[in-house]
This record gives sequence, C-alpha cells and structure tokens, in this order.
Amino acid sequence: MAQLKQMLPLTTNLKEAYGNGRDDEQNFIQNLALFLSSFLKEHGNLLEEKAELKATLLEGLHYLVLVSEVEEMEIFKICLEYWNALATDLYRESPFAAPMQLLGSPNTNVPPRRQIYLPVLSKVRFIMVARMAKPEEVLVVENEHGEVVREFMKDTDAINNYKNMRETLVYLTHLDYHDTERIMTEKLQNQVNGSEWSWKNLNTLCWAIGSISGAMHEDDEKRFLVMVIKDLLGLCEMKRGKDNKAIIASNIMYIVGQYPRFLRAHWKFLKTVVNKLFEFMHETHDGVQDMACDTFIKIAQKCRRFFVQVQVGEVMPFIEEILNNISSIVCDLQPQQVHTFYEAVGFMISSQTDQVVTERLIEKCMLLPNQIWDGIIQSATKNIDVLRDQETVKQLMNILKTNVSACRSVGHPFVVQLGRIYLDMVNVYKVLSENISSAVAQHGESVTKQPLIKSMRGVKKETLNLISCWVSKSNDHKLVKDNFIPPLLSTVLDDYSSNVPQAREAEVLNTLSSIVNKLENNVLEDVPLMFDAVFECTLEMINKDFEQFPEHRTNFFNLLQSVNQHCFQALVALAQPQFKLVLDSVIWAFKHTMRGVADTGLDVLHGILLNIQSHPQAAQTFYQQYYIMILQHIFSVVTDTSHTAALTKHASILSHMFSIAENNGITVLLYDPNQVQNPAMTNELYIKEYTAALLKQAFSHLQHAQIKIFVQGLFDLDQNMGQFKEHLRDFLVQIKEFQGENCEDLYLDEREDQLRIAQEEKRKRQKAVPGILNPHELGEDMQDD
Repeated sequence: MAQLKQMLPLTTNLKEAYGNGRDDEQNFIQNLALFLSSFLKEHGNLLEEKAELKATLLEGLHYLVLVSEVEEMEIFKICLEYWNALATDLYRESPFAAPMQLLGSPNTNVPPRRQIYLPVLSKVRFIMVARMAKPEEVLVVENEHGEVVREFMKDTDAINNYKNMRETLVYLTHLDYHDTERIMTEKLQNQVNGSEWSWKNLNTLCWAIGSISGAMHEDDEKRFLVMVIKDLLGLCEMKRGKDNKAIIASNIMYIVGQYPRFLRAHWKFLKTVVNKLFEFMHETHDGVQDMACDTFIKIAQKCRRFFVQVQVGEVMPFIEEILNNISSIVCDLQPQQVHTFYEAVGFMISSQTDQVVTERLIEKCMLLPNQIWDGIIQSATKNIDVLRDQETVKQLMNILKTNVSACRSVGHPFVVQLGRIYLDMVNVYKVLSENISSAVAQHGESVTKQPLIKSMRGVKKETLNLISCWVSKSNDHKLVKDNFIPPLLSTVLDDYSSNVPQAREAEVLNTLSSIVNKLENNVLEDVPLMFDAVFECTLEMINKDFEQFPEHRTNFFNLLQSVNQHCFQALVALAQPQFKLVLDSVIWAFKHTMRGVADTGLDVLHGILLNIQSHPQAAQTFYQQYYIMILQHIFSVVTDTSHTAALTKHASILSHMFSIAENNGITVLLYDPNQVQNPAMTNELYIKEYTAALLKQAFSHLQHAQIKIFVQGLFDLDQNMGQFKEHLRDFLVQIKEFQGENCEDLYLDEREDQLRIAQEEKRKRQKAVPGILNPHELGEDMQDD
C-alpha cells in the first residue's frame, strides 16, 4: 500500500486515468483489481483484527472503490465479485442487526465488524445504483446510435451481471436501508430538477429501485415507492418528445411490476397503475406496448383476487370495468400482445369463486373473439370456400390463440367457452384437413410450405393446443370423456392416419398424451383406437433415421409413456404383432442419440418390466419371447460411450432383470432344451452363460476371469442398487482403460445430481433473505400474504 500511494495517490481520478491510459497502464489497473479483491477476500479478516492495520485496510478498500468506477466491464466484474462476497458475509454474520440511523453516528446495535466497513459500503451502494445493469424484463433500450428501440436479443452475460449486482445491492440494502434510500432519493431529485437528467442515469436508477423489492420494511417501502412513482409520473408529464416518454414509461412499468406486495396493500394505487398501463398499450413506440402487456400479466398473476372483489369506494369489481372497455383497451395491440392481455384477464377470472359469476365473466371476456368467430362460421356455412381465404384462416388462428391464452389461466371453468365453439371448431379442423390433403394430392408435398397451407395447419395446431390445454386443467373426467373425446377422436385420428407424413400434426400425439394423462384408465377402451390410427404410421416416419420429424419423435414416446403409466391393460391386450412393434419402438428409442428420447425409452421399458409383473400369465409369455432380446439391447447401450449419461437408468433396468431371474420370477424356460448340452441347465445359469458370451464377443481383450466375476456380481448385487451401479461402472472403467479412453463421463449423472442439489441448497439460502429472489420467482405462495 505504501508503494501504491506513491505511484497512485488516493486522490487520483482512476476512472479518467484509465480512460486516457496506455495499454500497460490499463493492464496495471486490472491487475490491481485482481490483487486487491483476491487479497482482501482471503486475508481481510486478519487485517480487521489488527488495530494498527485497520487504516491500511480502509485504504485498500478505498482503492477498490476507485477501481470499481472504471468503465470497463471485466474490471467491474472483478470488483463486483468481492463486494458481493463482503456484503453477503457481513449480512449472514448478523442478519437481524439494526441498520445505522445516520452515517458516522455511533449505533450500539451495529456489530463491530460491520462498523469498520460503513463508510466504504455507502460508496459501494452509490456505485451499484449508478451502474445498475439492465434487468431481463426491460424491453425498451437505447441503441449505439442513441435511438430508443425495442430489444429483441437476450444478452445472457448482461442478465448474469444484473443478477449479481441485484443480489449485492439487496445485501447492501439490508445492511443499511436508510443509506440506500438516501442515495436513490437524491439521485431521483436530480432527475426531476434536471441536474443529472439523461436516459442512462434514469435507467440505472430505476433498475436499481426495482431490484431491491422486498429488502425494506413494508412501511418504509410504501413511503419510498409512493414518492418514486409520483416523481416519475410527474417527469412523464413534464418531458416532451416520444423517446423521453417511452424511456420514462418503461421505467415506471418495470418498477411497479417489481412490487406486487405494495400493490396488493394499496388498491387505489394498483388501479391507477393498471389504468396507466392501459394508456401505455396505445403508445406505439417500440417496446412500450410489449412492456405494458408483460407488466399487466405480472400484476394480474400476483394481485388477481383484488380485481374480482368490490373495493372500498367502488360500485363494482374492477374486472367489470376492464371487460366493459376491452375493445378500446386492446384496439392498438398486436395479436401476440392481445393474447398476453387475455391470459392476464384469465388469471383475474380464475380467482372468482362463484361459478355463476365466473361463467358470466368468461362470456363477457370472450365476446369480441366470439363475434368474429360466429361471423366466419356463418359465412362458411353459406360458402365453404371462405375457409380457403388467407385472411380468414389467419383470423381463425388468432381467435384460437386468444382462446388458448385465456384457457391457460382460467382453467376448468373455461368449459363454457370451449363448449360454445367446440363442434364448429372440430368441423373447421375437418374441412381444413381436407383442403390440405387435396392440395397435396394435386400439387405434391412441397405445397405444405405455402403461406395459406401453413396457416391452415396453424389453425389445426391451435385447435389441438386448446383441447390439450383445457383437458389438462379439467376436473370432471366424465364430462370430458362423454362430450369432448368422441367428436375429437373420430375427426383427428382419421385425418392423422390418412394424411401424408409432412401434413401430420405432431400436436395430435401431444393431445392424446394429455387425454391419457388426465383420464387415466377411463380411456382404456379408446387406446386401441388411438394406436390403430397413430402407431404404425408415426413409427414409419421416425424409424428411418434419428433426425427427421423431431417433434413427432418426442411426442410419440411421451404418448407411449402415458399409456404405459395409466392404461397398461391396453398394452397387454394388444395383438402379438402390435405388442412386438411397441417393444421394438421402445428399444429403438433408448438407442436414440437425442438424450430426451433415449431417457423416455428407458423409462417406458422400466415401466413395462414393472407393470407386467402384475399380469402373471402375460408376464411369462413376455419373458419367454423378449427377456433375452431386451438383455442384449440394454448391454449394447450400457457399453456404448455415447449413452453413459443414462448409467443410473441402465443399472435400474438390469438389476430388476437379474433380480426376477434369480428369485424365480421367470417360470418358463428362456432356452430351447433341445439346443442345450447341460442337463443341469437353469434359467439363471443360462442368463450367466449368455451374458458372458455376449461380452466376450464384444470385448475380446477381456480375460475370462474378469467377465466371470462381473457376471456373478450382477446376480450377487442385484438387491443393492448403489453397489450394483458401482459394479457396472467398474466394469465400464476396465473396458475404457484398455481402449485408452477417458472415464470422466461415467460420473456424469453423479455430477448432474450434485449440481441439482447445490442449486436447491442455494435457493433455500436465497429464500431466507427477504428480497434476494425476484418477486416473480416466488410462485403463488406469496399470493395472499
């Protein structure tokens, strides 16, 4: 430090010096940041304890503050990491200590260690507020040409930087929220009086204000926020020019979206804010409408029940006002924004507990799309060619998307709306399918790329989306089965099986999965019908290679998994050739290069092996025909280096298979007695010999003794999953070491588990600190507190 003070006196303006410095001088500053932050992180505690070194410690910290002001992102990140560690450490040491009332005034409640850092931390707060990174939610930005534009690309580096700065500022606020508030209030006054007015200054300040949600006491937060929003609304009135207004509007929306607790406690303010958002929905400046809709849905999720109750001083619930004016609110929005709006209103409706009122609200909400829908259906009844018109088909797709958005948030009660359009919707599906098929028949498969045909397929896809969405949220199995399934299956399945592969909707498989997952064994008798229509034709599309039709591939195996889980009876009842086809497709799945598909294949196989045990007669036939074949295929993936990530799943399946063989679960012979020399042959002995021969053939370099010990271990350890997996891994290590390969990937699933556990631990720690998690990461458990 003595040397450093001679070279760079503490009065140096490092920010300027760096900006004007040569390369070697700039490198020196970066190295200084690295040195100070590393040294203080490792040895700061030692310096704190020695009275004669405290002054030097403060000088070191002062240098780090100066370096933190340098406008070079990599240098700032180095400093930020240290400030984050320091603030976290000071907070965790005594989370409930009172903050300082005034800087420099002695406060006996402040822990001694924290007192050392008080003056430094105030400067760090100032830097965090002045340099706050842009949050993900903010869509209105200033580009390099000084224009205000909508941001489309997410910069992951910037998002990470924001998260680190946000966390640091929350800890700093806990350490002294009076000081944080003082800094923010002063900076806001300088925006209002114009002395520091600029887009950049306003942005960083508002991003900082939005990022400390939950870190202050509720009363302090209320007082602070009322002042902030009033000042910003005043600034919006005062400033001229669309760009200025867009920047201020964007900041107001970001801040109010970050404080749901405050909005829930102050109805009048909540209503004012929402009305302001409706104004912003007419502001055609890039990004402002998007942010207005995004903020509206956030508020609707977090404050939903307040919109359906009559509030003090009101004559009706606010939702009624919104629905009365819905056409004038959404008239300037793009389709995508309209969908967000409807989803938001759906959240409000979902919190209404009176069924009659709920149904009336849904009807009112869907009035606008229903009028357009009815008009199109009436025209189509007179002249079916209306459904070949590009604009009409686009309108239909949009209306269906609006329905999907509302259904997603309303849930089961949306049945009143779905029932209203259901049969028309299924008929439109049928007509458009015929149009697509005849176009393909006339002009070949390339026609599926034409805009009109794409839109027609879009309508089909959204129809299926709507049905899947509602079924997955429904709570009346009988209603679904009796009224919605029959017309759907007759139309959709026939269309799927008779279409050309390029025109088959992958969404059909998804919808069938939703139905099976929801209705479980209530659809047992419909499963054969589903299989007849989709099974073979889908398999033909996806078994040529591992690349084509990726969506069909994923959805197909998900459907298989659903049937296996909920309607296994239907699988057992399949005719022999069909069951063989099912099993072949599962084997083909777990050999797949897409990890998701391979994992699903293994899960389905494991499910079949477990489920078949409860059907003793079918089980023995199954073992006789397929046991050895499955064993062979599983060993082929176990020993394949591209499948090592699934080691745990492989071990579960193998230990189960060896266990049933060992415990006389297989009563039929797995071998042909005429082909076997040994009169004392048993199933267990046969499996041992077969496995050993299989491995010897594949890995000729292995010694007979190695293979024998391995196979014996598969039987001896099949009751202890942990030991069985280790035994399997040891064997794979032997193979890899011989071939001179790296064994790292054999521990991949453990590493993934460790990461997941570490992530869960981190989240637990974060949850314990008010404000550390973004209010929108907290789920609905915050809803009513």
